[in-house]
Amino acid sequence: MPKQSTKNIQDAIVRLGEQLGFISIAEFRTNHKGTYSPIIDVAWLIDLDQHFDIDALKPLFGKEYDNLNTLHRFPIAGFEIEGSNTTSKNQLSNFANLAASNFFFKFVVVDNAGALKENDTYRRGVKIANYFESLIGDKQIIFSDWLHIKESIERMDAKEFELLHFDWLMWLKSIPNNETSRSAVGGETKSVPVFDSITPHFRASGLELRENHQPNWQTMEFEMNKDLLKAETIENEQLKFALRQRFYPQPDHATIKDVRTVKDAFYVPKLDLVAGFRAPDPFIHWLSILAGCKHNDVVYSPLLYNILHLNKKDLFIPLISCEIETSSNKHLNGGLINMAKNSHIGLLVSKAEGDSHISYFSKQLGLNNIYHYCYETTNHKEEQ
Repeated sequence: MPKQSTKNIQDAIVRLGEQLGFISIAEFRTNHKGTYSPIIDVAWLIDLDQHFDIDALKPLFGKEYDNLNTLHRFPIAGFEIEGSNTTSKNQLSNFANLAASNFFFKFVVVDNAGALKENDTYRRGVKIANYFESLIGDKQIIFSDWLHIKESIERMDAKEFELLHFDWLMWLKSIPNNETSRSAVGGETKSVPVFDSITPHFRASGLELRENHQPNWQTMEFEMNKDLLKAETIENEQLKFALRQRFYPQPDHATIKDVRTVKDAFYVPKLDLVAGFRAPDPFIHWLSILAGCKHNDVVYSPLLYNILHLNKKDLFIPLISCEIETSSNKHLNGGLINMAKNSHIGLLVSKAEGDSHISYFSKQLGLNNIYHYCYETTNHKEEQ
C-alpha cells in the first residue's frame, strides 16, 4: 500500500483521468508471468475496441495476437508518484517501470514540499529525467512536481471539464480517408505487392494510416530550439551549433550554413506504414495547462513547449508501424530500430529470415516490441 502522502496525490490523478475520459486505475498491475512485475501508481488507458475494429489486425500477428493486450486497452499514460523523501535510485526505477510497462507517456511526480528532510526531490528528479532520456532514448518523459499537477487541476474547473466532454463519434469522423497506395521510394518496387496485401487489414481497423510516416519528436525539439533562439540577441556561434541551428555542410569547416528545416539538423526516419490515432483533445488541453504551470522548466519537454508556445495541438500516436523488407540485410536492421523507438508496436513484414534478426536485437538491444509477419508463408498458402 502506498504512503498516505502518495495516496492523496494518487487519488487526485485518478479523478483527473476519469474527468478527461480515460479508464483511470490506481495500483495498476502489469502482467509479466515469472518475472518482476511493477505495480504502477496510476494508469490512464483508452479502450480502443470501443472506437476501432482492432481484431481486423489479427491475421497480421497470428498466434502472437492474443498476447497483445495493449492494442485493445492502450496505456496512453502512466504515473509513478513519490509523496515524500525518496532516493535517486527509486526515482530512476520509476522511469524504468513506466518504460518497461509500455506507457506512451511517462509521468513521474514528486512532492518537493513533502520531502521535508531534504527538500531537493524535484531538482534531483529533473536531472534524473534527463539522464534516463539520454540513456534509454525515450522522448515521452514528463517529470513534474505535485505543485504543477495540482495547479493544473485547479485551473480546469468543473465547467471546463463539462465543455471538454469528448465526443468520440465526431473524433472518429475526423480521421482522414484511409485509402493509400505504396509509393516506390528510391525506385524500390518489389514491396508494392506485399504492401497491397497487408493494407486491407489496417484499413478495416479504422485506424488512421500514414505512409512514409516521419516521427514528430525531432520536429518538436527543432521547433523549440528555433523559437528559443528568436529572442537571442547575442551572436554566439557555438550556441547556435549546440542548438542545431547552424552546421558545417562539409567536414573541412570552410562553410557554415543556417539550418532551414528539421532535416538539416536531425536524422528523421521514415516508417513505411503507420496506423494510429490522434490524442484526445481534453488530454492535449490538460497538457497545455500543465505546460504553463511549469514556467521555464517547460523547456525540458519539447512536447509541452510545442503545445504551449507554438500551439501544436494535433498529436498523432503511432500505435503500429510497419517496415516492409524484401531482403535481409543492414537495411532491415535499421528498420527494426526505427520501429522500436518510434511506435508502440512494430511489425516487420519480411521473408522468414527476418525472424532471426528480431530475435537477435530483442536479446541484445531490448527491442521487445517488434513482431514478424512472414509474407513468404502467406503467399505459399494462397498459391496452394
